[in-house]
Amino acid sequence: MSEIAIRPAVVADAAAIAGVHVHAWQVGYRGIVPDAVLEAQSVSERTGQWRDWLTSRAGPRGESRTLLAQAGVSVIGFATVVATSSDADLDARTCELAALYVDPNCWRKGVGRTLMDAAMELGRAQGSEEMSLWVLTDNSAARAFYETLGFAADGASNTHQRSGEPTLRMRAPLGV
Repeated sequence: MSEIAIRPAVVADAAAIAGVHVHAWQVGYRGIVPDAVLEAQSVSERTGQWRDWLTSRAGPRGESRTLLAQAGVSVIGFATVVATSSDADLDARTCELAALYVDPNCWRKGVGRTLMDAAMELGRAQGSEEMSLWVLTDNSAARAFYETLGFAADGASNTHQRSGEPTLRMRAPLGV
């Protein structure tokens, strides 16, 4: 794989982001999320959502910034950081990783780690002292990945809006 470049996403990236998003869902959540939910994922629907989120920078959970990982001209992953966590029990010093997805063809090649490093740096640059994220409880691979970056489950749980599956919250200090 060529060198991984990280850059801010722009509205013109919506379709590429949507393609990665849907493909990563359909491969990564197989066996965790019901097949019917995975098959219902639509690149065209996600493209519209991403176009709206990138236009408004409102994201799915408040003011956000999305970073892209590229190899050459191909978008191979993205991370979205919300400036302040939407969780009422966390204060304004906690940003939230709202999304991190990598094209399954690029898994285990350093893309996720590169994106997470950039996302955590973005959180620090915004003045956050901590980052939170929600992960599907049964997604042991993602949980292990986040743990290597210093994240730990904090006891909070919820249900994923789109999949209906249980989630847990993880948090990590940003070392500001």
